[in-house]
Amino acid sequence: MSIRPRVALLYGGENNESAVSHKSARRVYHYLDKSIFEVFPIEVTRDGWFYHPFGERRVPVDMSDLSVTVGGVKHA
Repeated sequence: MSIRPRVALLYGGENNESAVSHKSARRVYHYLDKSIFEVFPIEVTRDGWFYHPFGERRVPVDMSDLSVTVGGVKHA
């Protein structure tokens, strides 16, 4: 079994440029080869950091170890 490298794709922010960041991140996410990389889109907002696959629900990032728990599985 081959382990794919994990990539955190950070986007968003707390200013008026967050919409541009979101649009750019969607494009990067689309073009990253998911058979090679395990991609974790992370949205940065005033309310915190969230694992947020485009079109799906947001899951808070555990800031103590920068992990996310998705479907009962912790990814660090």
